[in-house]
Amino acid sequence: MLVEPCYELATEKAQQRMQEHGYIRGLKTTADALGVNVVEYRLLDIVSNPLNPSGVITLLKPDVLNKSNSQLDNIWQCPLTGASLADKLDYFFADSVGIAYPLLQGIPLLRAEHACIASKLSLSAK
Repeated sequence: MLVEPCYELATEKAQQRMQEHGYIRGLKTTADALGVNVVEYRLLDIVSNPLNPSGVITLLKPDVLNKSNSQLDNIWQCPLTGASLADKLDYFFADSVGIAYPLLQGIPLLRAEHACIASKLSLSAK
């Protein structure tokens, strides 16, 4: 279940504010495109700031328990290039493009501003 500011269900004025502040958009569209079952999508009944309306997106979690480890390894992608990322325990690495992303207390920091050019990691792995 996600509780996030909901751009698509917001008023035009709220959408403009969300664009100016770089809010995420398209969560439901993305979930639909990925084949995730969206079972609820609505604004919260009580919103403290009408220019920042939060919505509920309830997703039915896909069954990943029946997938092999090799299938699960390919679920991470570089946000800059779309290249597959490999989990290297303390960082994620896109060998094909030489970019690494750190983990902070086990949480991958997969945003463009956290990308590290790490082409020498490819050389050291061979």
